[in-house]
Amino acid sequence: MLIDRCENLKVHLDNAIDSVEAELGLEVKEPSAQREYEPEQT
Repeated sequence: MLIDRCENLKVHLDNAIDSVEAELGLEVKEPSAQREYEPEQT
C-alpha cells in the first residue's frame, strides 16, 4: 500500500515542482513528471 500511496503523491509533487518553477520564471526542458531524478551523492 505504501508504494501505491507514493505513486499517487508523485503526481502532486510533480505539479508543485512545475508551479514553483513557473512562478520563479525558470526555463526547463520538460515538465517535472518527464524528468528522471537521481539522488545526489554527498
